[in-house]
Amino acid sequence: LGRFWQILLFVGLAIWLFIVARALAPTFAKGRDKWGIPHFLAYSAVAEQAILMAWALLRKIRGQQRHFNEFDRDGITGFECQGRRLLVVGVGNIGREIADIARGLRMEVKGVDIERRLRNFDYVSLSKGAEWAHVVICALPLTDKTRGMLNYAAFKKCGRGVIFVNVS
Repeated sequence: LGRFWQILLFVGLAIWLFIVARALAPTFAKGRDKWGIPHFLAYSAVAEQAILMAWALLRKIRGQQRHFNEFDRDGITGFECQGRRLLVVGVGNIGREIADIARGLRMEVKGVDIERRLRNFDYVSLSKGAEWAHVVICALPLTDKTRGMLNYAAFKKCGRGVIFVNVS
């Protein structure tokens, strides 16, 4: 009787696996825009972490933690996200998610990319964007075209106190 239940369990798991694989197959198909489960699990998670890191740096969270037991709050309140200017360097799958989240936080968003694929998105050059931005988030993949793109000259154009987050 025990062997019968083991066989029945195996057949049930095989049927379940077939149903799940059939449902997920279109998500992983070639040529499909990456907006299914991989998008939800990967791109969004990285974008959220980038925004959270920028938010923590804007709000001076580390300084607030050091002064937690004291009532000394001078100089540690930081800044709001709303109204800050965000430059997304690399507006691919992750960069697009970063821009969407930042717009939801009412940040002004511009992007820098080699290929300008998105419509209704404000693209600028790296030098103009670096001068304009309060926060720069780099989501560039490292390729031959992007190697050396963020160099000393690019960082020198940034204003004093610019926050830089790299998720590439």
